[in-house]
Amino acid sequence: MYNVTITTTGIFDEIRPSLFPLVEGKEGITFINALEYSTDDILPFEEGDDITDNSPEIELEHERIRSFVAALCAEHGKPYNELRDEFVKALPEFMLDGTYKGEELLSTKRRGSYNVHALYKSERGRDLLFQRNYRDTNGLLYLSDHMVGYLIESLYGRSGIFGMAAGAQRITTPLRCYTIHQAINRVDRYYLPELIAVQALDNTYSMDESNRSEFLLIADVLGAYMVQAMHGQTESEQLDTLSKDPFFRKVCEPVHRFYRNLTNDAIISVYDESNDWTDCLLHDYIYNLYDRFSEGIDYWEEGNEGVLGYVRHRILSPLADDLVRELSQEKLRIDLYPGFDKARAYFDFLVPYTSYAKKMLIHIGVKEDDDCPDDITNAENIGVDLLSHVESLSHKGAQLTVLERIYCLLDVCYEAVRRYQNYEVLVSIVDALDAAIGEVDIESSDSWQAEYVQRVSRLSKWYRMLGHAFTGNNAYRNLLEELIAAQKQTPLVHEPYFNNYICDVSCQDNVFNLECLQYLLLHHDIEIGDCESFEQRIQSIDHPYFKMPFKAYGQIHNLLDIETKLNSNDIVYFLVLLKSIHRFYLDQLDRNLWNELLRLWSMYGKRNFQDYYAECLCAKYMAVLAMYMGDRAVAERIKQDLHTSFERARHWRETVPSDYSWSTFAFYTMAQIDEALGHLDSAQEYYDKAYVTQAYTQACWAYYESKCNSLWNGTQSSIIEIKLTAASSQPVVVVTKPNFESVIKENKGAFSTIGEYKEFFQTHMICLYM
Repeated sequence: MYNVTITTTGIFDEIRPSLFPLVEGKEGITFINALEYSTDDILPFEEGDDITDNSPEIELEHERIRSFVAALCAEHGKPYNELRDEFVKALPEFMLDGTYKGEELLSTKRRGSYNVHALYKSERGRDLLFQRNYRDTNGLLYLSDHMVGYLIESLYGRSGIFGMAAGAQRITTPLRCYTIHQAINRVDRYYLPELIAVQALDNTYSMDESNRSEFLLIADVLGAYMVQAMHGQTESEQLDTLSKDPFFRKVCEPVHRFYRNLTNDAIISVYDESNDWTDCLLHDYIYNLYDRFSEGIDYWEEGNEGVLGYVRHRILSPLADDLVRELSQEKLRIDLYPGFDKARAYFDFLVPYTSYAKKMLIHIGVKEDDDCPDDITNAENIGVDLLSHVESLSHKGAQLTVLERIYCLLDVCYEAVRRYQNYEVLVSIVDALDAAIGEVDIESSDSWQAEYVQRVSRLSKWYRMLGHAFTGNNAYRNLLEELIAAQKQTPLVHEPYFNNYICDVSCQDNVFNLECLQYLLLHHDIEIGDCESFEQRIQSIDHPYFKMPFKAYGQIHNLLDIETKLNSNDIVYFLVLLKSIHRFYLDQLDRNLWNELLRLWSMYGKRNFQDYYAECLCAKYMAVLAMYMGDRAVAERIKQDLHTSFERARHWRETVPSDYSWSTFAFYTMAQIDEALGHLDSAQEYYDKAYVTQAYTQACWAYYESKCNSLWNGTQSSIIEIKLTAASSQPVVVVTKPNFESVIKENKGAFSTIGEYKEFFQTHMICLYM
């Protein structure tokens, strides 16, 4: 259930006085906020029911707010409305944790959460309205009605954060309710929640339960917090500081849901003439109307005066960046980040290139033709995928431009890592990729070509590094350090959310992510046994695991419950902790530390992780350490849980024999656990299955490679310029699609000892998997 409270700040104080005094010197800063408190309660409401706030969790939150107010008033000996600054100071802790000075306010912990959706009225917008004689009370009422109506339609419409939201919603406000009713009636019923109600609030707060205005008080405190947090000479600077405020970033969600994953900072909607343009551009963004979006940029006002700079860089730029990333990834196989000022130049190339590139990519088999999908997806082409027709380019008279060659080579690298786990071929592919990069014409240092070459060059080095790392060539450490130095010296933007460092090493954003690059170096130090280097590097890692001495690990569990319970990134550092203990600190693993590791592991069992591989590897090390500590029952239980996880997962795209339904990684991990448990016969069987599935994967790669290896084998001229004729064609060795049963017969029982299997995999499994 959602409880949404609509409240105001600034100029609207004349028609709806805030429960707290306005911030001195900032009386004109005006917001209309929608404070949301949501719970997971499923209430037995039906169509036509009167929705009240009788959700148990919402009732508890009313009580918690009253306890919060009472605690502050008792401590300072003043009524609540004389404690604005004290409330503002205490608000972040209360909204995030439900506590005051670290103490629970009720015996029951909070299960709901707060968010705010903010709409700002710019100075220019206020001046335009006041010039039209809206400065009196009636004018302010007219303005607030229109602004509230716009907020409600934006929140609940097609692109709104509440659009198509499930459950019941209750909107409360001290403003005029009919305005909200009218706005709801203008929204397509399809996008509204199943049940929604609007209720008026008294614009007062009582220390008892008489007027039910507890959420209104929190909303007004938050409004005061927002105004106080705004600093700077211009409106744009003030809004920008609020967007970056650490607390506000956590509780502010955009009015339009399409902004939700575009930036880590808060996005505050603006209401004045500029929102006409932003709404149009948002519409074009939602429906991928690239031409219209590109043209709309040209109509945007020049300059950054007033609020225009904020709108340009915080509201429009993320949309332009995302569209350019989408187009550049689809057409160039690389993400470009133009910034709003350069977006039109990027679109000028990418938008016309879109239709041409699609025809070209359909022609060579990289893209499916929507009109004749069977030509691409029939059984003959399963497993061939993106580049199955590259070999026949010359016969068809098609010629790849340098950008198309780079696209295809990047795709081959991605497929080699992600789908076929073939790292030995990466170096030769990257050699061809580097040669192609050198052919790109760069118009100027600030052109899209310059960013493109810079990004592709780093990505090429990333794949070269992986090629060395997976095949035991220690040159990968130098390449990693070069990538770290390059990103420090010339930072390139990457996706702001966390990536799968281990599960998805093929992800191109990893190469632009300093945290990921430094993380891989930690594993390198562990694998080569360089404890001194590891301990030096770990000091720069901002994580509680590595900020406390071993003797204090018994205190870490409570800290992590608070600070990392929502951060799935944490599992990859738990893996580093386990590996480092296993490699460097076994002599310090006593019963207290082991019990703490068990408590941490039980906590992880209740969370969902993005990095499945890291979780599996943690399970392996926990089983190994359990055997070291003599806890065989724990090790067996961890093994059984992991076995169940492997059974439930889908490891193959195609149908495979049931005895080989796991991936190579899964068989190899289970073999290591059984070896640690002393189940040597079972361990050897798993090692053998890992070997067979690896052989099948490589046979699939050979089939794939036979279709497209002309991209990196042979001269560039043979790819671009020469049109082969029947007379000049050379005999071609036909590679047939592999049969799993045949691969099993040829490779089962390849080695007679566990040691031989492990020696084989030493050069076929990256250090992260060991």
